[in-house]
Amino acid sequence: MGGYGSGRRPKKDMVEQYINLDISGLKRTIIANRAGPAVGGTLKWSGGSSMGFELHWLDGRPELLLSYSYTPYTGEAQNRTQRIPIATTACPYGGVRYWLRCFACSRRMKKLYFKSGVFACRHCHQLVYRSAQAAHSDDKLGRSMGVRMRALDWVYKVDDLMQRWYNKNHLTHGERCKLAAALGVPVGKVRNKWYQPATRLKMVAANAKAAFI
Repeated sequence: MGGYGSGRRPKKDMVEQYINLDISGLKRTIIANRAGPAVGGTLKWSGGSSMGFELHWLDGRPELLLSYSYTPYTGEAQNRTQRIPIATTACPYGGVRYWLRCFACSRRMKKLYFKSGVFACRHCHQLVYRSAQAAHSDDKLGRSMGVRMRALDWVYKVDDLMQRWYNKNHLTHGERCKLAAALGVPVGKVRNKWYQPATRLKMVAANAKAAFI
């Protein structure tokens, strides 16, 4: 038998804990120096971290060269460099979109995160968003009470859509489809602003909500 906590999954680090390299902040530099000579500069973050960079063009493709100092938990400061290829994809109506390519998995990403001395995508660094980690934080409490938290969450979302529908607020097509599925009626019955739900549909909604709790 394992010890206390042996069956628990350790929580993953969150992307908000690490500095990131965003292609949006480099787009102007890339466009202004397209296929020109190498240009350099300094990247800065709000926490006071900074590192130098050079933008090169190799065979018509941009590439980023980062220079920085990194101090591991045990050891002395090390001067490092990292090359990050920049990929491009064509936009439907002309122009191109720029991406940072992860050195470990070659994914095209908008952001790379700095962890353990290198920039890589959140998948390779095993990072999650804060919202995703908190999304199911109440699941354990729900299991102890015999309540299906996901079903309850689904009910509240449907209830919110129903309230907006009663108030004649605009619903997207996806929201109308979801509400129609909850009520068990065709999506054509769930019209937008100008339609006031009938009393029969209100009763169906109340019964559907009660069935999930």
